[in-house]
Amino acid sequence: MTNTEMRGFDHMKHYIGIAGTNRQGSTNRRLLQFIKEHFADKAEIELMDIGGLPVFYKTPDRSVPERVTEMAKKIEASDGDIISTPE
Repeated sequence: MTNTEMRGFDHMKHYIGIAGTNRQGSTNRRLLQFIKEHFADKAEIELMDIGGLPVFYKTPDRSVPERVTEMAKKIEASDGDIISTPE
């Protein structure tokens, strides 16, 4: 067994990257894409899009959309989160 396996790091880490903008060409989104590509051999980084999420409005029946629930489950299951926002 290698030292890495003994420490419990025998799998590639999985991170979630979220850009705090809806604009596809934003600097924050490009930064996340760079991080994903640059560290591809060290970690899996899944980029999530916040476009279309009910941030400033409620759904007509005040329920949580399935997409939000799915995103929350992925975030909870990840090894960490990277949030790129100008604010």
